[in-house]
Amino acid sequence: MSAMKKTTPIPRIGLLSGLVLTALLIADGPSSAAADDAEGFVSIFDGRTLAGWEGDPEHWTVEDGAITGKATLARPMKTNNFIVWRQGDLDDFELRVEYRIDGGNSGIQYRSFEKPAEWPKWVVGGYQADVDATDKYTGILYGERYRGILSQRGEKTVIGDDHKPEVVGRVGDGDELKAAFRPGDWNHYRIVAHGYHFIHEINGRVMCEVTDEDQAERRRGGILALQLHAGADMKVQFRNLRLKRLPMQDGKKVVFVAGPVSHGYGEHEHYAGCLLLAKALNDNVPGVYATVYRDGWPADPTAFDNADAVVLFSDGGGGHPMLKHLEVMDKLARSGVGLACLHYAVEVPKGEAGDSFLRWIGGYFETFWSVNPWWTPDFKKFPDHPIARGVRPFSIEDEWYYHMRFGKDTAGVT
Repeated sequence: MSAMKKTTPIPRIGLLSGLVLTALLIADGPSSAAADDAEGFVSIFDGRTLAGWEGDPEHWTVEDGAITGKATLARPMKTNNFIVWRQGDLDDFELRVEYRIDGGNSGIQYRSFEKPAEWPKWVVGGYQADVDATDKYTGILYGERYRGILSQRGEKTVIGDDHKPEVVGRVGDGDELKAAFRPGDWNHYRIVAHGYHFIHEINGRVMCEVTDEDQAERRRGGILALQLHAGADMKVQFRNLRLKRLPMQDGKKVVFVAGPVSHGYGEHEHYAGCLLLAKALNDNVPGVYATVYRDGWPADPTAFDNADAVVLFSDGGGGHPMLKHLEVMDKLARSGVGLACLHYAVEVPKGEAGDSFLRWIGGYFETFWSVNPWWTPDFKKFPDHPIARGVRPFSIEDEWYYHMRFGKDTAGVT
Protein backbone atom coordinates (compact mmCIF):
# COMPACT_ATOMS: atom_id res chain seq x y z
CA MET A 1 0.00 0.00 0.00
CA SER A 2 1.63 3.24 -1.09
CA ALA A 3 1.79 6.29 1.18
CA MET A 4 -0.87 8.93 0.63
CA LYS A 5 0.48 12.33 -0.38
CA LYS A 6 -1.30 15.45 0.82
CA THR A 7 -1.81 17.77 -2.11
CA THR A 8 -3.75 20.55 -0.41
CA PRO A 9 -3.43 21.99 3.11
CA ILE A 10 -6.00 20.80 5.63
CA PRO A 11 -7.49 22.89 8.45
CA ARG A 12 -5.20 23.43 11.46
CA ILE A 13 -7.31 21.11 13.60
CA GLY A 14 -10.16 19.97 11.41
CA LEU A 15 -12.83 17.45 12.29
CA LEU A 16 -13.96 14.80 9.85
CA SER A 17 -17.14 12.93 10.62
CA GLY A 18 -18.17 9.62 9.22
CA LEU A 19 -16.59 6.20 9.38
CA VAL A 20 -14.51 4.76 6.58
CA LEU A 21 -12.78 1.72 8.02
CA THR A 22 -10.42 -0.78 6.52
CA ALA A 23 -7.73 -2.94 8.15
CA LEU A 24 -5.35 -5.38 6.62
CA LEU A 25 -2.82 -7.90 7.78
CA ILE A 26 -0.97 -9.04 4.70
CA ALA A 27 2.05 -11.27 4.23
CA ASP A 28 3.99 -12.25 1.16
CA GLY A 29 7.31 -13.73 0.17
CA PRO A 30 10.71 -12.32 1.18
CA SER A 31 10.80 -8.53 1.18
CA SER A 32 13.84 -6.29 1.00
CA ALA A 33 14.53 -3.41 3.35
CA ALA A 34 15.26 -1.20 0.36
CA ALA A 35 11.81 -1.88 -1.09
CA ASP A 36 10.21 -1.19 2.30
CA ASP A 37 12.11 2.10 2.60
CA ALA A 38 10.90 3.13 -0.83
CA GLU A 39 7.31 2.51 0.31
CA GLY A 40 7.73 4.59 3.47
CA PHE A 41 8.43 1.88 6.06
CA VAL A 42 10.75 2.51 9.02
CA SER A 43 12.61 -0.11 11.06
CA ILE A 44 11.58 -0.30 14.74
CA PHE A 45 14.20 -2.93 15.66
CA ASP A 46 17.90 -2.35 14.98
CA GLY A 47 18.78 -6.06 14.73
CA ARG A 48 21.43 -5.81 17.47
CA THR A 49 19.88 -4.50 20.69
CA LEU A 50 16.49 -4.15 22.36
CA ALA A 51 16.67 -0.35 22.22
CA GLY A 52 13.10 0.95 22.20
CA TRP A 53 11.75 -2.35 23.53
CA GLU A 54 11.04 -3.35 27.13
CA GLY A 55 10.73 -6.91 28.41
CA ASP A 56 11.90 -9.36 31.05
CA PRO A 57 15.65 -9.90 30.38
CA GLU A 58 15.30 -13.45 31.73
CA HIS A 59 13.16 -14.31 28.72
CA TRP A 60 13.91 -11.76 25.97
CA THR A 61 17.24 -11.22 24.20
CA VAL A 62 18.62 -10.66 20.70
CA GLU A 63 19.88 -13.72 18.81
CA ASP A 64 20.56 -14.21 15.10
CA GLY A 65 19.58 -10.60 14.44
CA ALA A 66 16.10 -11.26 15.88
CA ILE A 67 14.13 -10.42 19.02
CA THR A 68 14.17 -13.81 20.75
CA GLY A 69 11.90 -15.12 23.49
CA LYS A 70 12.64 -18.32 25.39
CA ALA A 71 10.66 -20.26 27.98
CA THR A 72 11.36 -23.59 29.71
CA LEU A 73 9.24 -25.87 31.87
CA ALA A 74 12.24 -26.20 34.19
CA ARG A 75 11.59 -22.57 35.21
CA PRO A 76 7.91 -22.16 34.37
CA MET A 77 6.32 -18.76 33.84
CA LYS A 78 3.20 -18.06 35.91
CA THR A 79 1.53 -16.27 33.00
CA ASN A 80 2.10 -15.31 29.38
CA ASN A 81 5.05 -12.93 29.03
CA PHE A 82 5.49 -10.05 26.58
CA ILE A 83 8.07 -7.64 25.27
CA VAL A 84 6.63 -4.18 24.51
CA TRP A 85 7.66 -1.54 21.97
CA ARG A 86 7.90 1.62 24.09
CA GLN A 87 8.55 4.30 21.47
CA GLY A 88 4.89 4.79 20.54
CA ASP A 89 1.37 3.38 20.26
CA LEU A 90 -0.28 1.95 17.14
CA ASP A 91 -3.42 3.38 15.55
CA ASP A 92 -3.71 3.00 11.75
CA PHE A 93 -0.59 1.25 10.49
CA GLU A 94 1.07 -1.40 8.39
CA LEU A 95 3.62 -3.64 10.10
CA ARG A 96 5.80 -6.15 8.27
CA VAL A 97 7.30 -8.88 10.45
CA GLU A 98 9.14 -12.16 9.96
CA TYR A 99 8.71 -14.81 12.64
CA ARG A 100 10.07 -18.27 13.42
CA ILE A 101 8.79 -20.50 16.23
CA ASP A 102 10.06 -23.71 17.84
CA GLY A 103 7.47 -25.16 20.24
CA GLY A 104 4.69 -23.46 22.14
CA ASN A 105 2.52 -20.49 21.19
CA SER A 106 3.14 -16.82 20.46
CA GLY A 107 1.62 -13.84 18.70
CA ILE A 108 1.85 -10.19 17.72
CA GLN A 109 -0.18 -7.86 19.94
CA TYR A 110 -1.41 -4.63 18.38
CA ARG A 111 -3.59 -1.79 19.73
CA SER A 112 -3.15 -3.57 23.05
CA PHE A 113 -3.09 -2.49 26.70
CA GLU A 114 -1.60 -3.08 30.15
CA LYS A 115 -3.25 -2.90 33.59
CA PRO A 116 -0.41 -2.28 36.08
CA ALA A 117 -2.75 -2.09 39.06
CA GLU A 118 -4.30 -5.49 38.29
CA TRP A 119 -1.81 -7.54 36.26
CA PRO A 120 1.84 -8.52 36.85
CA LYS A 121 4.57 -6.73 34.93
CA TRP A 122 5.07 -7.81 31.30
CA VAL A 123 1.40 -8.83 30.90
CA VAL A 124 -0.56 -7.45 27.94
CA GLY A 125 -4.11 -7.75 26.60
CA GLY A 126 -5.71 -6.83 23.27
CA TYR A 127 -5.82 -7.84 19.60
CA GLN A 128 -3.38 -10.63 18.73
CA ALA A 129 -2.26 -12.06 15.41
CA ASP A 130 -1.74 -15.62 16.64
CA VAL A 131 1.24 -17.88 15.97
CA ASP A 132 1.85 -21.41 17.26
CA ALA A 133 4.28 -24.24 16.50
CA THR A 134 1.55 -26.76 15.65
CA ASP A 135 -0.25 -24.24 13.40
CA LYS A 136 -3.54 -24.97 15.14
CA TYR A 137 -4.05 -21.28 15.90
CA THR A 138 -1.63 -19.59 13.50
CA GLY A 139 -3.35 -16.80 11.56
CA ILE A 140 -6.42 -16.40 13.76
CA LEU A 141 -7.40 -13.17 15.50
CA TYR A 142 -7.31 -13.79 19.23
CA GLY A 143 -8.32 -11.37 21.97
CA GLU A 144 -5.67 -11.81 24.68
CA ARG A 145 -7.49 -11.17 28.00
CA TYR A 146 -9.97 -9.51 25.65
CA ARG A 147 -13.05 -11.45 24.46
CA GLY A 148 -11.20 -14.65 23.39
CA ILE A 149 -11.14 -15.97 19.81
CA LEU A 150 -12.49 -13.28 17.47
CA SER A 151 -12.02 -15.23 14.22
CA GLN A 152 -10.84 -18.71 13.35
CA ARG A 153 -8.58 -19.28 10.37
CA GLY A 154 -10.60 -19.10 7.17
CA GLU A 155 -13.43 -17.05 8.67
CA LYS A 156 -14.79 -13.60 7.99
CA THR A 157 -16.45 -12.30 11.18
CA VAL A 158 -18.21 -9.25 12.58
CA ILE A 159 -18.03 -8.58 16.33
CA GLY A 160 -21.25 -7.10 17.70
CA ASP A 161 -22.19 -5.20 20.83
CA ASP A 162 -22.64 -8.53 22.62
CA HIS A 163 -18.81 -8.84 22.37
CA LYS A 164 -19.13 -12.05 20.32
CA PRO A 165 -18.04 -12.69 16.70
CA GLU A 166 -20.57 -13.74 14.08
CA VAL A 167 -19.34 -15.62 11.01
CA VAL A 168 -20.56 -13.74 7.93
CA GLY A 169 -18.42 -15.39 5.25
CA ARG A 170 -15.28 -17.32 4.39
CA VAL A 171 -11.82 -16.38 3.15
CA GLY A 172 -10.75 -19.99 2.69
CA ASP A 173 -10.64 -23.43 4.27
CA GLY A 174 -8.84 -23.42 7.62
CA ASP A 175 -6.99 -26.67 7.05
CA GLU A 176 -6.04 -25.91 3.46
CA LEU A 177 -4.59 -22.55 4.51
CA LYS A 178 -1.95 -24.40 6.53
CA ALA A 179 -0.17 -25.09 3.25
CA ALA A 180 1.04 -21.47 3.32
CA PHE A 181 3.08 -21.99 6.50
CA ARG A 182 6.76 -22.92 6.66
CA PRO A 183 7.15 -24.89 9.92
CA GLY A 184 10.43 -24.21 11.72
CA ASP A 185 11.41 -21.59 9.12
CA TRP A 186 10.85 -17.86 8.69
CA ASN A 187 7.32 -16.75 7.82
CA HIS A 188 6.10 -13.31 6.75
CA TYR A 189 3.33 -11.27 8.33
CA ARG A 190 2.27 -7.91 6.96
CA ILE A 191 -0.07 -6.18 9.42
CA VAL A 192 -2.13 -3.23 8.28
CA ALA A 193 -4.93 -1.69 10.37
CA HIS A 194 -7.44 0.94 9.29
CA GLY A 195 -10.30 1.80 11.57
CA TYR A 196 -11.87 -1.34 13.01
CA HIS A 197 -11.49 -3.77 10.11
CA PHE A 198 -8.68 -6.35 10.26
CA ILE A 199 -7.32 -8.92 7.82
CA HIS A 200 -4.55 -11.42 8.63
CA GLU A 201 -2.37 -12.82 5.87
CA ILE A 202 0.67 -15.06 6.20
CA ASN A 203 3.05 -15.67 3.32
CA GLY A 204 0.57 -14.13 0.92
CA ARG A 205 -2.55 -16.07 1.98
CA VAL A 206 -5.54 -14.46 3.73
CA MET A 207 -6.10 -16.19 7.07
CA CYS A 208 -9.10 -14.29 8.45
CA GLU A 209 -10.97 -11.02 8.24
CA VAL A 210 -12.67 -9.20 11.11
CA THR A 211 -14.79 -6.07 11.49
CA ASP A 212 -15.12 -4.92 15.11
CA GLU A 213 -18.48 -3.21 15.69
CA ASP A 214 -18.38 -3.72 19.46
CA GLN A 215 -18.82 -0.07 20.51
CA ALA A 216 -17.91 -0.71 24.15
CA GLU A 217 -14.82 -2.88 23.70
CA ARG A 218 -13.17 -2.12 20.36
CA ARG A 219 -9.87 -0.25 20.45
CA ARG A 220 -8.71 2.62 18.22
CA GLY A 221 -5.11 2.57 19.44
CA GLY A 222 -2.70 0.88 21.82
CA ILE A 223 0.68 -0.75 22.30
CA LEU A 224 2.62 -3.21 20.14
CA ALA A 225 4.00 -6.29 21.91
CA LEU A 226 5.32 -9.79 21.20
CA GLN A 227 4.18 -12.84 23.16
CA LEU A 228 5.95 -15.72 24.90
CA HIS A 229 3.31 -18.22 26.02
CA ALA A 230 3.43 -20.01 29.35
CA GLY A 231 3.25 -23.80 29.66
CA ALA A 232 5.80 -25.16 27.17
CA ASP A 233 9.46 -25.35 26.25
CA MET A 234 9.64 -22.89 23.40
CA LYS A 235 11.64 -20.37 21.41
CA VAL A 236 10.16 -17.66 19.20
CA GLN A 237 11.99 -15.08 17.08
CA PHE A 238 10.93 -11.90 15.27
CA ARG A 239 13.03 -9.93 12.83
CA ASN A 240 12.74 -7.21 10.18
CA LEU A 241 10.01 -5.34 12.05
CA ARG A 242 9.13 -2.40 9.80
CA LEU A 243 6.32 0.05 10.44
CA LYS A 244 4.39 2.55 8.33
CA ARG A 245 1.65 4.83 9.65
CA LEU A 246 -1.47 5.15 7.52
CA PRO A 247 -3.70 8.23 7.21
CA MET A 248 -6.80 7.92 9.35
CA GLN A 249 -9.84 7.66 7.12
CA ASP A 250 -12.43 8.11 9.86
CA GLY A 251 -11.16 11.33 11.45
CA LYS A 252 -8.22 13.52 12.36
CA LYS A 253 -5.21 12.62 14.50
CA VAL A 254 -3.77 15.01 17.10
CA VAL A 255 -0.27 14.21 18.40
CA PHE A 256 0.55 15.69 21.83
CA VAL A 257 4.24 16.12 22.69
CA ALA A 258 4.89 16.57 26.42
CA GLY A 259 8.22 18.02 27.49
CA PRO A 260 10.41 16.50 30.24
CA VAL A 261 9.72 17.12 33.92
CA SER A 262 10.73 20.62 35.04
CA HIS A 263 10.06 23.26 37.72
CA GLY A 264 8.54 22.22 41.03
CA TYR A 265 5.93 19.64 41.91
CA GLY A 266 2.58 20.54 40.37
CA GLU A 267 4.10 23.19 38.10
CA HIS A 268 4.51 22.76 34.35
CA GLU A 269 2.82 19.35 34.44
CA HIS A 270 3.54 18.70 30.77
CA TYR A 271 2.69 15.00 30.64
CA ALA A 272 -0.34 15.16 32.94
CA GLY A 273 -1.69 18.18 31.07
CA CYS A 274 -1.34 16.44 27.71
CA LEU A 275 -3.00 13.28 29.03
CA LEU A 276 -5.98 15.28 30.29
CA LEU A 277 -6.38 17.20 27.05
CA ALA A 278 -6.02 14.06 24.92
CA LYS A 279 -8.60 12.23 27.04
CA ALA A 280 -11.00 15.17 26.74
CA LEU A 281 -10.71 15.03 22.95
CA ASN A 282 -11.02 11.25 22.70
CA ASP A 283 -14.01 11.11 25.05
CA ASN A 284 -15.94 14.09 23.73
CA VAL A 285 -15.01 15.05 20.16
CA PRO A 286 -16.22 12.68 17.43
CA GLY A 287 -13.83 12.32 14.53
CA VAL A 288 -10.70 13.05 16.56
CA TYR A 289 -8.08 10.60 17.86
CA ALA A 290 -5.41 11.99 20.20
CA THR A 291 -2.20 10.31 21.34
CA VAL A 292 0.55 11.46 23.73
CA TYR A 293 4.35 11.22 23.66
CA ARG A 294 6.19 12.09 26.87
CA ASP A 295 9.63 13.44 27.87
CA GLY A 296 10.36 15.57 24.83
CA TRP A 297 10.71 14.96 21.12
CA PRO A 298 9.45 11.44 20.27
CA ALA A 299 11.93 8.64 19.68
CA ASP A 300 9.27 6.98 17.50
CA PRO A 301 10.46 7.56 13.92
CA THR A 302 6.82 7.40 12.71
CA ALA A 303 5.33 9.71 15.36
CA PHE A 304 4.07 12.40 12.97
CA ASP A 305 3.65 10.39 9.78
CA ASN A 306 -0.15 10.38 9.93
CA ALA A 307 -0.64 13.45 12.15
CA ASP A 308 -3.15 16.16 11.26
CA ALA A 309 -2.13 18.42 14.14
CA VAL A 310 0.71 18.62 16.70
CA VAL A 311 0.26 20.07 20.20
CA LEU A 312 3.42 20.91 22.16
CA PHE A 313 3.41 21.51 25.92
CA SER A 314 6.98 21.93 27.16
CA ASP A 315 9.66 24.30 28.38
CA GLY A 316 10.94 26.86 25.88
CA GLY A 317 13.85 29.21 25.32
CA GLY A 318 17.19 27.60 24.55
CA GLY A 319 15.93 24.23 25.81
CA HIS A 320 12.90 24.11 23.53
CA PRO A 321 12.54 20.49 22.28
CA MET A 322 11.75 21.64 18.74
CA LEU A 323 14.99 23.60 18.19
CA LYS A 324 16.80 20.54 16.81
CA HIS A 325 13.80 19.52 14.70
CA LEU A 326 12.75 22.73 12.94
CA GLU A 327 13.17 21.11 9.52
CA VAL A 328 10.84 18.24 10.49
CA MET A 329 8.14 20.61 11.76
CA ASP A 330 8.51 22.88 8.76
CA LYS A 331 7.88 19.96 6.41
CA LEU A 332 4.80 18.99 8.41
CA ALA A 333 3.47 22.56 8.47
CA ARG A 334 3.97 23.00 4.73
CA SER A 335 1.97 19.81 4.13
CA GLY A 336 -0.96 21.22 6.10
CA VAL A 337 -0.34 19.74 9.56
CA GLY A 338 -1.43 22.17 12.29
CA LEU A 339 0.66 23.24 15.30
CA ALA A 340 -0.45 24.49 18.73
CA CYS A 341 2.05 25.52 21.43
CA LEU A 342 0.96 25.77 25.06
CA HIS A 343 2.42 28.21 27.63
CA TYR A 344 6.26 28.13 27.76
CA ALA A 345 6.37 26.20 24.47
CA VAL A 346 5.67 29.47 22.59
CA GLU A 347 9.09 30.85 23.61
CA VAL A 348 11.95 30.33 21.16
CA PRO A 349 15.09 32.35 20.38
CA LYS A 350 15.04 35.09 17.76
CA GLY A 351 16.33 33.99 14.36
CA GLU A 352 15.59 30.74 12.56
CA ALA A 353 13.33 29.40 15.31
CA GLY A 354 11.43 32.66 15.74
CA ASP A 355 10.99 33.09 12.00
CA SER A 356 9.69 29.52 11.77
CA PHE A 357 7.12 30.15 14.49
CA LEU A 358 5.95 33.29 12.69
CA ARG A 359 5.27 31.16 9.61
CA TRP A 360 3.67 28.31 11.48
CA ILE A 361 1.47 29.94 14.15
CA GLY A 362 1.77 33.67 13.46
CA GLY A 363 3.71 34.70 16.56
CA TYR A 364 5.95 33.72 19.47
CA PHE A 365 7.40 34.84 22.80
CA GLU A 366 10.82 36.29 22.01
CA THR A 367 13.45 36.02 24.75
CA PHE A 368 14.59 39.48 26.02
CA TRP A 369 11.76 41.16 24.06
CA SER A 370 8.51 39.74 25.37
CA VAL A 371 7.55 39.92 29.05
CA ASN A 372 5.80 37.53 31.44
CA PRO A 373 4.49 39.13 34.64
CA TRP A 374 2.46 37.35 37.32
CA TRP A 375 -1.03 38.79 37.57
CA THR A 376 -4.45 37.87 38.96
CA PRO A 377 -7.02 39.06 36.41
CA ASP A 378 -10.76 38.90 36.98
CA PHE A 379 -12.40 38.02 33.67
CA LYS A 380 -16.14 38.75 33.60
CA LYS A 381 -16.93 39.29 29.89
CA PHE A 382 -15.64 37.69 26.72
CA PRO A 383 -15.86 38.68 23.05
CA ASP A 384 -18.50 37.14 20.81
CA HIS A 385 -16.04 34.88 19.03
CA PRO A 386 -15.74 31.10 18.52
CA ILE A 387 -12.48 31.05 20.50
CA ALA A 388 -14.41 32.16 23.62
CA ARG A 389 -17.31 29.74 23.22
CA GLY A 390 -18.05 28.00 26.50
CA VAL A 391 -15.63 30.12 28.56
CA ARG A 392 -17.13 31.23 31.87
CA PRO A 393 -16.04 34.10 34.15
CA PHE A 394 -12.91 33.25 36.13
CA SER A 395 -10.04 34.71 38.14
CA ILE A 396 -6.66 33.02 38.47
CA GLU A 397 -3.13 33.92 39.54
CA ASP A 398 -0.84 32.90 36.70
CA GLU A 399 2.04 33.90 34.45
CA TRP A 400 0.74 35.90 31.48
CA TYR A 401 2.66 36.63 28.26
CA TYR A 402 2.77 40.12 26.75
CA HIS A 403 4.64 42.05 24.04
CA MET A 404 4.72 39.04 21.76
CA ARG A 405 6.30 38.99 18.32
CA PHE A 406 3.67 38.74 15.60
CA GLY A 407 3.94 38.30 11.86
CA LYS A 408 3.05 40.87 9.23
CA ASP A 409 -0.55 41.80 8.44
CA THR A 410 -1.71 41.30 12.01
CA ALA A 411 -3.69 44.52 12.45
CA GLY A 412 -6.02 44.20 15.43
CA VAL A 413 -4.02 41.42 17.09
CA THR A 414 -3.10 42.17 20.71
